[in-house]
Amino acid sequence: GPSLREAIKQRGPLSGGELDRLAIAMATALVAIHRAGVVHRDFKPGNVLLGPDGPRVIDFGIARLLDTASSSQSQIMGTPPFMAPEQFGGERVAPAADVFAWGCTVAYAANGWSPFDGDYIPEIINRILNDEPDLGDLKGPLRDVVAACLHKKPRRRPAAHQLLARLLG
Repeated sequence: GPSLREAIKQRGPLSGGELDRLAIAMATALVAIHRAGVVHRDFKPGNVLLGPDGPRVIDFGIARLLDTASSSQSQIMGTPPFMAPEQFGGERVAPAADVFAWGCTVAYAANGWSPFDGDYIPEIINRILNDEPDLGDLKGPLRDVVAACLHKKPRRRPAAHQLLARLLG
């Protein structure tokens, strides 16, 4: 199937049950990724394929095992509009960075843009580091979960299994 990015560009943003099901499926994938001891490091709409049997997270090209997921201070790896603040500061990239990217991806699915969108990479990085996310049309309990995932401090974000538990009620 198409990527989430392609689907949103063609059909427009998701809402209601369709958005809720996507959020749950992506959170389920994130739990499995982290339980396997991996940090994806590039979770984004282009890396979520919408197959006939549900979404699939792909492209583990820059993924790392949890015990080797340190960040390089000389090279930024990932897609800036979906990267966590700690990825820009040379800090260790932990599962919390994937949770942040999940939140950005859900917001993208609901709005058609990243919550820290901008025209230039320095502008995007500045927004991620300093601004509150633009959650647009995201509503209800899902908005609260996404906002928690987009906290600037990684320790304040829920773990993937906590995120999934919140989504499932």
